[in-house]
Parts: sequence; structure tokens; C-alpha cells
Amino acid sequence: MFLERGGEPIFGIRVKTQKPILLIGGGGHCAACIEAIESTQEFRIVGILDQAARIGSRLYGYPVVGTDEDMSRFIRRYRNALITVGQIASAATRRRLFKMLCSVKAELPVVAAASAVISRHADMGRGTVVLHGVVVNAGAEVGENCILNTGAIVEHDACIGAHTHISTAACVNGGCIVGKGSFIGSHSTLIQGVRIAERTVIGAASVVSRDIRVAGVYAGNPLRRIR
Repeated sequence: MFLERGGEPIFGIRVKTQKPILLIGGGGHCAACIEAIESTQEFRIVGILDQAARIGSRLYGYPVVGTDEDMSRFIRRYRNALITVGQIASAATRRRLFKMLCSVKAELPVVAAASAVISRHADMGRGTVVLHGVVVNAGAEVGENCILNTGAIVEHDACIGAHTHISTAACVNGGCIVGKGSFIGSHSTLIQGVRIAERTVIGAASVVSRDIRVAGVYAGNPLRRIR
């Protein structure tokens, strides 16, 4: 090929330089994140940090190169990182990893799949991952370290707190406010303008038509508190 590394133009062709990125967590959510990253061609995955027993293994060809204890060393070399640990009942692990990455001065880019639609009038927090088919509409605000999972919709002027997971095909309608560290289950719908307390879990296929002021686990249609 008549191309060279580093993005230098050769014979009138410019190569786009891919930024190296380190993935933190090697489970199922990591697999979905890999798919999103590969679709953009913006980043080059340099490795995955996971449990010590998995060092040397590979996920879709990408090596597990260390554990959380190696984070500082790899960040000094590569700078960019994405938390690829999933979240359902609690955001505690993602919060902890986010704090660790901030402490070693990692760059935490927003990673969005090529098929995602993010309005230029939306505000996206660092470290958030946006998977295939997601729509984030004008005026929406999405906090740091969030997961917007496959097919999720965040409508106009909605506000998603940091460390929150909006799961597959969930719909957060216009003007809704979702508190930090929450989980909105697959195919759930938040009716326009509702507010949800921090660290609330909404079960799959639920309909939230009124404010939730007390954190807990809620599910159903009509919605009820489970615990």
C-alpha cells in the first residue's frame, strides 16, 4: 500500500490516525463495546484489563494484558481508556474504576458506534459509551461514565445522571431527569417529564409515569416498588 503511518499524506491520500484505547473489563459488555469501537475506526484497541486469571487470553482477538493494578502503567503509555464493565443492580464497580482512571489522569473519550445518532445540540459526559442504534436528541444531557445500550432513546431535554445505564431499547422521553447511578431496564419507557431518584433500578418493560422520589427497585405497568 502507498500509505505510511501517522496520518501523513502520501500521493494525495491522507491516513486517519487511530487513537490507542485501553479497555477496562473483559466480559459481555466489553464485547458490545468492541463492536462499537470497531465500527468507528476512530480508536485502536491496545488491550484489555481484567482478572489476573484471564491474562494472556483474548476477546475477539484483543489480548487481556493486565489487571486494575496495572492501570497506571498502561495509561502512561496509551492515555485513552474506556470502562467496559457492565452495570445492572449497582454502579459501584463502574464508579470505582472511573475514580481510579481519573486519579491516573486518563483521557476518557465518548465512544459512539457508527450507527448512533447524537445531536450536535446534546451534551455528552466523558467516558460514556453509546452503542448501535442509539438516538440522543437535541438538548439532552448525558453525564459521565454512562452506558447508552443498543437501541436506547434519550429524547430532547432529558437529563441522564452520571454512572447511569440506559439499557437496550429503553426510551427516556423529553424532559425526564434520571438520577446518578441508576439503571433503566430493557424496553422500559419513561413518560415525558418524570424524575427518578439517584441509584434507582427500573425493571425491564416497565412504564414510569410518575416521579420516583425514593431510590429502590421498581418494575411493571403499572409500576410498583419491589424492594
